[in-house]
Amino acid sequence: MNFGVAKTILLAFVALGALAIIGLDIAMLAGANGVYTDSSAIAIVSLVAATIIAVAALLVIFNSAYRFKDDHIVATLGFFVDKIKYDDVVCIKQNSETREIYLICKGVKESDGEVSFKINVSVKNVDDFIKDMRDHIGDVIVEVFTPEKKDKKKK
Repeated sequence: MNFGVAKTILLAFVALGALAIIGLDIAMLAGANGVYTDSSAIAIVSLVAATIIAVAALLVIFNSAYRFKDDHIVATLGFFVDKIKYDDVVCIKQNSETREIYLICKGVKESDGEVSFKINVSVKNVDDFIKDMRDHIGDVIVEVFTPEKKDKKKK
């Protein structure tokens, strides 16, 4: 999946920062020369929190993808997994400016209406993604839309 350069760099900095904190906490708990703490409980809590943050950031970076299966598409973002049945896809919407892709699907219940899923597809792979979707859903409608410009003067 594609997050763009800025978001990927931000996620990498979060992961690296968390890994640095993990190293510092381990050094504190080990009693390394010049690094100490009077309360090992704080270092342990910090170690656990930094580990959770590092794992989450690394999962988003390295475990985000979409896969086409026989009867559904699987979109994974870190540890969040969405399975979307091809029969539930109403249409595909594409932003004309950014080429972002949104799958518009039927809700779980009829009262839910339609649900939108953003699929992070790199700009160079958008056409391939749409082709693959058409291979699985022959008559899927692809709508290209232009987002409204936000008026910066309104508050």
